[in-house]
Amino acid sequence: MLMQLTCFAQGNSQQIIDQINSATSKLSSMQCDFVQTKTVKILNEKLVSKGRMWYQQPNRLRWEYLTPYTYTFVFNGAKVSLKKNNRNDVIDVNRNRMFKEIASIMMNSVVGKCLTDKKSFRTTVRDTSAEWVATLVPLSKELKQMFT
Repeated sequence: MLMQLTCFAQGNSQQIIDQINSATSKLSSMQCDFVQTKTVKILNEKLVSKGRMWYQQPNRLRWEYLTPYTYTFVFNGAKVSLKKNNRNDVIDVNRNRMFKEIASIMMNSVVGKCLTDKKSFRTTVRDTSAEWVATLVPLSKELKQMFT
């Protein structure tokens, strides 16, 4: 079954977040291409990666980088599989706190739950003429080391 997810919201942050949560609650699967821009302060440059993402309810995610390198992150329930070159590692997220946190953030980001995760992030959402921009500021020391 193909489901189209369309959201149009104007107004304050909470109204936009409510609209996103309402739409994603009906989401059963999704796939998309992505472009990720990472700023590396020490090198004073931006690194751009491209790839594909697949999501399926309730907790299956495949995040595949295609350029400038190939790398695959697969989350399937309680297991994370990492594949780079000829190496494939499988991690039980219930036994690895860091990977449990990473998997949770990635899953919550895909379905919009990160917008209401008040224990991990301070969130603001604004409506521009072309898109919604969500800014998530990490709260914990560990998250601050991984994300800015």
